[in-house]
Amino acid sequence: MTNTIVILNPAAGSPESLRYWQERVESIARGCLIRVTSRAGEAESLAQRAVEEGFTRIVAAGGDGTVNQVANGLVGSNAALGLLPLGTVNVFAMELGLPLHNLELCWEIIEGANVRLVDLPSANGKCFVQLAGVGLDAQVVKETSLAFKRSFGPLSYLISAAQIAARQPPRLFIASENTSVEEGSFVLIGNGRLYG
Repeated sequence: MTNTIVILNPAAGSPESLRYWQERVESIARGCLIRVTSRAGEAESLAQRAVEEGFTRIVAAGGDGTVNQVANGLVGSNAALGLLPLGTVNVFAMELGLPLHNLELCWEIIEGANVRLVDLPSANGKCFVQLAGVGLDAQVVKETSLAFKRSFGPLSYLISAAQIAARQPPRLFIASENTSVEEGSFVLIGNGRLYG
């Protein structure tokens, strides 16, 4: 598939080395160009560059953060986003019903050009495919380290949430044209059925 490129985040959710993930993805993607991220936030610029180079199918091989970055790199293009779920939780891949523990089957879905349109809401100048949050939820995601995720997997988010919940919660005031001002400690905007 010469129109397909894979953007691989080898740090996503696994203690395995870059070499392991690169070899694994190469064996699945059979000859497709693979670009590996080397720093946080790089997947978006790699996706933008892939679009500029004429790729029409850009595959995010990583976790939910990688998917988010690649999706933002595709905004305004006609390129399709493919997923190879390598992350800790892979909420968006679950939402789409992808086989999380079968990368070969995920690749077959990509090769089969199975396309589904999804809404692409935005907040603070960035798009999101699954969730946007402020307050407690966002703090949990921010403070859950890669080392913690590697040690405890999805449970790491619950442990972080318990630690953060012991602190004084943030006070948020939410106003809308159609409602009065409400107070809360977090706000979530979801683009799907699943949360965490």
